Amino acid sequence: MKPEGAFYLYISCAGVIGKTTPQGKKITTDNDFALYLLENAGIAAVSGDSFGLSPYIRISYAIETTLLRDACCRIQKAVQALG
Repeated sequence: MKPEGAFYLYISCAGVIGKTTPQGKKITTDNDFALYLLENAGIAAVSGDSFGLSPYIRISYAIETTLLRDACCRIQKAVQALG
């Protein structure tokens, strides 16, 4: 029987609040960060604010390990690009 449900991580993004994107936009909320990840790294995340958990983002990890590793690398690269 296949498991039914989802698996999520809530990741603090407090360290990026106040940083500036390469496009010059300031990240002021977890929602800003989730949108930045989507637009710049192709990562779909949900702001923790949607669940009363700000400043966190929620990502699912119910994917193949190779895809998860790639996603983590893209998140790391996007964070490193912040000023």
